[in-house]
Amino acid sequence: MQIVRVNKFLFLLFIAFTSVVQAQTGTSSPYSRYGIGDLQSFSHARNAGMGGLSFAVREDSVIPDFVNFNNPASYTAIKFTSFDAGISGTYANLKNSRNNETVTNASVQYFAFGFPVTKWWGGCFGLKPYSSIGYGMSDSSSIADTISDTQITVTNSFSGKGGLNQFFIGSAVQPFKNSVLRFRSSEKYKTLIAENDSGQIEKIERRLRAASGLSFGVNSSFLFGTLDRDRRLEFNNSSYYDFKQTNSSDLGGFYFNLGLQYSFTFRNNTSLVLGAVFTPSMNIKGSQTTLTERYQRIETADGGYDNIKDTIKYEKSNPGSVTLPMSFGGGVVYKKAGKWQFGVDYLQQNWSSYQAFGETDALSDSRRISGGAEFGIGKDKALSKGKIMLRIGGYYTQTFLQLKNTQLNDYGISLGVGFPIARRSSMINMAFEIGERGTTANDLIKEQYVNLRLGFTFNDKWFLKRKYD
Repeated sequence: MQIVRVNKFLFLLFIAFTSVVQAQTGTSSPYSRYGIGDLQSFSHARNAGMGGLSFAVREDSVIPDFVNFNNPASYTAIKFTSFDAGISGTYANLKNSRNNETVTNASVQYFAFGFPVTKWWGGCFGLKPYSSIGYGMSDSSSIADTISDTQITVTNSFSGKGGLNQFFIGSAVQPFKNSVLRFRSSEKYKTLIAENDSGQIEKIERRLRAASGLSFGVNSSFLFGTLDRDRRLEFNNSSYYDFKQTNSSDLGGFYFNLGLQYSFTFRNNTSLVLGAVFTPSMNIKGSQTTLTERYQRIETADGGYDNIKDTIKYEKSNPGSVTLPMSFGGGVVYKKAGKWQFGVDYLQQNWSSYQAFGETDALSDSRRISGGAEFGIGKDKALSKGKIMLRIGGYYTQTFLQLKNTQLNDYGISLGVGFPIARRSSMINMAFEIGERGTTANDLIKEQYVNLRLGFTFNDKWFLKRKYD
């Protein structure tokens, strides 16, 4: 009965989370105007505390299980049923050569539910933002009115909202997990024992142990969402009608990413983990609507409204698609279970191949390198109650934005901490990211930001068979 109640609770939580994700705006950056918006790839609070390190991060069952959805091959390391959820907040200062503005933003980041199917097979499903659009900016200039021989101020305004969400189902296998035990129950092993061939037995078992650390995984996802972009041309003269153009894209389609991890344990109980991820280029189908209108702004006591004069253009495109790029990456982590780990990741995304309904957005290929470390506080005898985990990291990204012949980079450092709760079966993770994106050169915008990420990991022994009733 308890499991039934928890299942109902998680189902209701999932429905509520879905509604929140679809309704929220996950960014306030003017650079989310381009492409499909700001990418939300490295959102997990634990990974964020290590600079986004994730491709070779693998659970070791000493600290509470968590769902590392950035590499689906990691699902084979989940020992208990694991529920993960996270939220984030951003404080950013935006400035160019003329203006300076402060913005804040808060959003739900992810929901994930991981579970072991067998000792060599793990599964997962969840929901998280894939990209977010949320910006508002304006620029004023003057034009000459030849009839009245006066100067008229014209304001260009740009705004956008929306983004893509990702519902994913993942699975991973560790095909050689119990290969040594299977070998020892085989006829070949019995024959070698009878022949007293210990050398051949040792050679075979050494090879099988080496292969047992290999895991493969895949995330099958459905991307969906709406991207809304609005442009307005407003005159400070009531003799002129203002113009506004709204462009709305509704998208939905399937998306896949593959993962691989290889873990090798040394005699001193340290481990080396190698990870790799790959996502092929895919087309997400959708439709696009463009609406252009003339209007006059009518101000009232409760805020005002747009009085539409006429519709200049209404165009709904035939079904089209958005081409998402191929990406690949890899990482390495060296660790000692429950004590420390450190590593580095590299990711490349070929955004130069991006297209939306047959048009490009002049994006360039992006590259990201990140690294970080995690340390446990406390003696080994405290493991049964859990350890406080301290994290530090950094990252450098050559973004897909190259504006006014200027490459925009994003870099920063991160600090994180994990607090075990409920007798080490669960953990609260916090991460702070301090970074900078863009530049004030060529009248561009520099963003200096602080991100706070808060994650909750809850574990329980669901689906495990009891040895005694």
